[in-house]
Amino acid sequence: MYEDREDAKDTNVPGKWIPISEQLPEDENYILVSFENATMLDIARYEENDEGGTFYPGDDEKSYSSYGIFVNAWIPLPEPYGENEK
Repeated sequence: MYEDREDAKDTNVPGKWIPISEQLPEDENYILVSFENATMLDIARYEENDEGGTFYPGDDEKSYSSYGIFVNAWIPLPEPYGENEK
């Protein structure tokens, strides 16, 4: 969908998936992730440690990779809905 846009290579474009090979999210942020071996999307968090970084499902203590699922891209979560939005 966004691949045809002129700015599709710009990772600052809202709604653009960011491959983990190009950029990782900030430490301890919640994000939306896609997977190389699953068709679902999920809300995840990314945590850095001495060995690199790991993606976790929500507040789970086990990583996606421990379940055999591998993150390939991420996107920031949208802002929460507000009653006064038009």
